Amino acid sequence: MGRAEREERESRARQTIARAIPEALRSSIKAKHGVMHSELIDDPPIVVKSSQNAAATVHPSHLCVRIESGGSLDVARKISYRHFVSSATRRSSEERPNVGVHNMGSMTVRGGGFLRGMGGQEEYLCTRTTLYESLSDDFYMLPVKGGVYSPDILVFRDDLAEEYKKKQRFFVDVITAGTFKHPREGRSDEAEGSCSCGVSYCDEHRGIMMQKMKAVLRIAQMKGTKRLILGAWGVGPLNHPVEEVAKLWRKVISGGQRQRRPNVEQWEGIDEIIFALTESSQRKAFEKHFHDVMTYEPLERVDSATTMEDEMYAQTPDAHLVLSAQNIELRIEETKNSYSRARLKEELRAINHQIANNRKARAYKDDDDVNENEEVEDDFVVAGYPASDGEENTYYTLADTTTDSASDAEDARSEIYEFRFGGPGISDSTADEDEEFDGHVWVAYANSPRYDHSTGWFHGSIDQLHSMELKGDLAVEEGKPEQQHLPQSTTVDGLLQRLRRTGVVDQTE
Repeated sequence: MGRAEREERESRARQTIARAIPEALRSSIKAKHGVMHSELIDDPPIVVKSSQNAAATVHPSHLCVRIESGGSLDVARKISYRHFVSSATRRSSEERPNVGVHNMGSMTVRGGGFLRGMGGQEEYLCTRTTLYESLSDDFYMLPVKGGVYSPDILVFRDDLAEEYKKKQRFFVDVITAGTFKHPREGRSDEAEGSCSCGVSYCDEHRGIMMQKMKAVLRIAQMKGTKRLILGAWGVGPLNHPVEEVAKLWRKVISGGQRQRRPNVEQWEGIDEIIFALTESSQRKAFEKHFHDVMTYEPLERVDSATTMEDEMYAQTPDAHLVLSAQNIELRIEETKNSYSRARLKEELRAINHQIANNRKARAYKDDDDVNENEEVEDDFVVAGYPASDGEENTYYTLADTTTDSASDAEDARSEIYEFRFGGPGISDSTADEDEEFDGHVWVAYANSPRYDHSTGWFHGSIDQLHSMELKGDLAVEEGKPEQQHLPQSTTVDGLLQRLRRTGVVDQTE
């Protein structure tokens, strides 16, 4: 690296910290929230301890392992959802978990050589993302087994350090864990075969590296990471041998190539591990050790699927209101000023009230649409006439009960009608016949408050008429039209005869 290039990177690093990162955090509450919630995790415990089953396969059956060409952020971009496609399509981390990225960082210095213009993986991550802001000085030096978990790190630059358009930005979760400088610096892989222990790592260093690798996977498992991007940890400036690094990753993830029993930790919850390797020599070494467990299918990109899903989600009612409510909740959590918190709570209450009203309006509209599509049926039931209640080939039977029809629920009542009783076969189709009808004999129920003796009309529902008919209490009152006792069947038949529609054939005869 030339001096001019290094000075340019130093200048860019200062500009990134002073301007680019603050602007990115102002543009996204989620990114600011992620920076504030980074945490140091020291010696993470085993998350899930798998039972030792002799019949189980050594390689975890649920886990997919891939080897891809490119940097960690370039690979992450292929499989990450675009949370900024539109303001109405951002999802929560539970619905769309971020891709996890292992930052092979410095154990002693925040950001490694970022401010000094260095060009390692950590330096590139700090140049392109909000990661540097999440790495507090208090976290250093990093623990031997563990690291810093930084959620919702915003990627706002490409591999050429050019600003992404807002719709191209995406989020990742970063696990920062460092390793030591290889003690046999300056010796080639072949020369290290002469080590007294017979391997390129001494037993002590190999054990430490395996513990570090397990710690990274445990942190990802603890935080619900589904897709994790790893790399050739320690290869390059720290002089770790790529063959040994690949071999140890294989042993930790899937067990050794000659291993017969599965590992205690099967990394449940992690669906896919991707090794992002920039050099062909690194890819060859990893393919050598993972060839029997890795998948060779092309990496599934989410760009097209995301576009279709986002379009569908954008049509979801009140999506923008739900998003606004989520953002306000984050602001309430971060705000310390009591006045500002009260104002934000009022805004949140108004938005929730609007969402509730919109849902009620949609429910009311849906009910109207259903009613318009229903077939129109008669509002009354006629004994002896088939299909008069919408049920074909059936008859309505007056059961010995006073319960309202169709439902026993409170306020469930049949329609209210007016009925006028009289002798059988009398029609009320004309006014002249009505006047003649007034002189006929009346049969009524004197004990019903719904019956008007002066007019001969009964006001109520069919259920109430049925209830009164079952009681069968007939009486004659002075000053009223003459009433005579007729059989109950004659009374009801007289009513039904008057309700009978022209042109309907009586199928009971």
